[in-house]
Amino acid sequence: MKAPLFILQPGSLIILSAGMLLDLVLGDPENLPHPVRLMGRLIVHGERLAREIPLNGYIQGMIMSLVLVTGTFCAVHWLIESLSPFYYLKMAFSVLLLYYSLSLKCLAREAMSVRKALDRQGIGAARKRIARLVGRQTSQMDKVQIITATIETVSENLVDGILSPLFFAAMGGPAGAMAYKMVNTLDSMVGYKNRRYAKFGFAAARLDDLCNFLPARLSVLVVALAALILPGYKDPLTILRISVKDSKKHSSPNSGWPESAFAATLGVRLGGPAIYFGREIRRKFINETGSTPKEKDIDRAVYLLFASSFIFFALMSVLGI
Repeated sequence: MKAPLFILQPGSLIILSAGMLLDLVLGDPENLPHPVRLMGRLIVHGERLAREIPLNGYIQGMIMSLVLVTGTFCAVHWLIESLSPFYYLKMAFSVLLLYYSLSLKCLAREAMSVRKALDRQGIGAARKRIARLVGRQTSQMDKVQIITATIETVSENLVDGILSPLFFAAMGGPAGAMAYKMVNTLDSMVGYKNRRYAKFGFAAARLDDLCNFLPARLSVLVVALAALILPGYKDPLTILRISVKDSKKHSSPNSGWPESAFAATLGVRLGGPAIYFGREIRRKFINETGSTPKEKDIDRAVYLLFASSFIFFALMSVLGI
């Protein structure tokens, strides 16, 4: 009889470890086929069909989100189980799906590309690079705003790109990780508070909040633990205190936790005004007494990203063992 959680099943740690290693080696080559692109096409098609249902937008969006997320889990689980007679092929396919669910190397590479652009090509090139990472308007960003946005992106995507996929992989295996990626993709495509998606995208946005709830809060713990092993970072108690206090300043119920943890650990101030869709949003400052972030803080944020990810994976592995 199989254990109820994937992390407790024989061979699970091999699959998770190999998936992590593959991500560290390959990253996310842009010319490589990726399940998220298929998910995007399914969402576009699903929205068209869901909007034809004679119900209000909230119900339409809820139906689409539930069908796509449960459908993803069931389809991936069926595919993996169908490969059971071919043990090594099943393992390889599972590793590949785990690899596709993670974005550690890609996130670090994108952050460092902003750093290199600032150093070597100037602020114009850096604005173009940061535009690949954020949804806010970047054309008028100054140097400090670019650095701030980069660190914020690294901190928030620690949860979306590493901790949450690993968490759901530990719970439900590759099928759980892929179901989470569908949730995350749904939120990125329809989870907006604008006229088109305020109602239709409500369920997708709330589902994403629910899925990230625990990993976001666990991120503070692993960031604090990472600060213990990295030289020159703040002490864990300070990180926990600032995270609990300042996480509420973020508009997201989850993003404020890793962002405040990074701000506290690096000793820098994040947040502040930003322009979205031509309108300035007066965001609150996180770790307001922290110093103004500098280029070197992007490097330190990336080190913290790797250390936090490895600690989370190690803790998860110990629980599995």
